[in-house]
Amino acid sequence: MRQQTTAVSIGFPAVQFVRGGAEVLVANLAEALRQRGFDVSTITLPFGWSPPRRLLRECLAWRLVDVNSSYARQADLFIATKFPSYVARHPNKMVWLWHQHRELYELHWTRYSQFKSDEEDQGVRDAIVAIDNKCLGEAKSVYSLSKRVARRLLRYNGIRSEVLYAPPRLNNPFVCRSYEPFLLCPGRLELNKRLDLVLNALSKTASDIRCVITGAGPQEEALVRLALQLGLSDRVRFAGWVDEATLVDLYSRCLAVVFVPEDEDLGLITLEAFLSKKPVITTESSGAVLEFVEEGVTGMVSATEPEALAHKIDRMAASASKARRLGEAGYEVAVRLSWDYVVDRLTGSG
Repeated sequence: MRQQTTAVSIGFPAVQFVRGGAEVLVANLAEALRQRGFDVSTITLPFGWSPPRRLLRECLAWRLVDVNSSYARQADLFIATKFPSYVARHPNKMVWLWHQHRELYELHWTRYSQFKSDEEDQGVRDAIVAIDNKCLGEAKSVYSLSKRVARRLLRYNGIRSEVLYAPPRLNNPFVCRSYEPFLLCPGRLELNKRLDLVLNALSKTASDIRCVITGAGPQEEALVRLALQLGLSDRVRFAGWVDEATLVDLYSRCLAVVFVPEDEDLGLITLEAFLSKKPVITTESSGAVLEFVEEGVTGMVSATEPEALAHKIDRMAASASKARRLGEAGYEVAVRLSWDYVVDRLTGSG
């Protein structure tokens, strides 16, 4: 009789009609598990967060859903990812924490949070923190996507976790073809990605280097208006959403990637740039990006002001040979990350 393969369920809260780094990551996790012989099912529930009290309903939905079994078989292992998938019950629950609901934690009281100081919002915040403490505490093991995520979890919830970096995507499509005089800014056009900082910096550069911005999102119209106001129409191209082949081509030809998010959890963009042998220009407040980008080694790190970022851009624009050297060093960092290692840790099969 043939031995039955281990069944693994992955929990992933999905924002409808959005595809970003998290969506790429969960697809790669599922495929990496399948390549190792696991029977994999990804459980997705639609996720929304406005108004704030809706978060309690989202938690309840995950608590009530049965992630353990179907008519076919039971799941031997449940891997939770981001909030609130770890609220689900399972006797063998592992958490690979990509992030909690950050508006309740380090982004509280900032322009990135919708939570107000009134009694209702504060009650929701207190309830979610209590839910996180209880449900994360139920896991057999908790892993964090980066040191930054691990520090947040320890600071706000008192829970220790092991850092488990996400490798670049499977079947690496990225290549390096040239170092042409343009910068690439890929990703969703969200407020916390701070593309406004990039545009303001470009308006202050001494060089006339061009920039291609890919992706879509709620900030698109505001960013296009800002580019017009700053007189950047001939230097900045908004390419919108692009397919993988186009994105790989842009990575392969750009001089460098500019990635300046606010306190990022990981940033797959950094690893994609490195696999394309391109350096990354970031800021000292960009969170886990700094766990990979080292000043003068794999990229450049700027203060979080347009003038400082403009100076770093000008330095990069002045030397394609320097961009090549930094990008090649970044490549050596990225290729050391392994999906086999991730699967071993999450499944205990190493």
